[in-house]
Amino acid sequence: MKPQSQALRSLSSRCNRPRIRPMAVSNSSLGSAQFPVFVVSKNKVKIGAFESAVKRCLDASSFCFVPVPADSGVPAQPFGDAQTYAGARNRVENAKALLKSTDRLPREGLIAAVEGGVGWIPDFTIQDSQPPEKRVEVFAWVVIENLRTGVQTCSRSACFLLAPDLGRLILEEGMELGDADDKVSGRTKSGQGTGTIGRLSGGALTRKSYYEEAAICALLPFLNPEHYGEQYGLRQPFNSCDHTLGSKTSEHQNV
Repeated sequence: MKPQSQALRSLSSRCNRPRIRPMAVSNSSLGSAQFPVFVVSKNKVKIGAFESAVKRCLDASSFCFVPVPADSGVPAQPFGDAQTYAGARNRVENAKALLKSTDRLPREGLIAAVEGGVGWIPDFTIQDSQPPEKRVEVFAWVVIENLRTGVQTCSRSACFLLAPDLGRLILEEGMELGDADDKVSGRTKSGQGTGTIGRLSGGALTRKSYYEEAAICALLPFLNPEHYGEQYGLRQPFNSCDHTLGSKTSEHQNV
């Protein structure tokens, strides 16, 4: 077996076995306490992506997942890496402010957000003169914060070239990717389903699995605090998961 294949197999096995079981504290009125993971979204695809990522790498029984609504502070369809990353980070900060204002910000937990974006493909990849709609790529940024220490991690997803008909709708009509995909494909709310990546890949990838891989990458420091630093550790006592917040689901597919 080639060294690269061995390394990939080793990483895969590490991500598919429980690594850390944070200490829990009991709360007689709420039952057994769990470690809260606040997902800054009301979109079931994003919530599911973080839930799957955590469960693949950590002891699933120790965690609960709480959706929290928060604005991104960027356009509904972010353009470029800087704006997309800012959207994910702003969601984390705004969600913390919301939790704090309602007395529901615990001492322990993770708070996570993902922002999907589009942008120009790198100039060095352009082999000939191409119209703008053939030069747009899709990607996402993930930001996760350890509430105990305030340390944040981030990761960028894989990227893929956007189909020109979708790129044209985004560039010329200012549409969100999900809405553009709905218009081209005839689907409804594709951003809350398999997404553009699901349609273009024939189901080999879905929006959930696409975000899930990026979420795992952002979790790596929390899986290995002995290498990244104690501030990434999740081994301290924490509050319970009674932090549910009500909110109307946004009409935007990228929330």
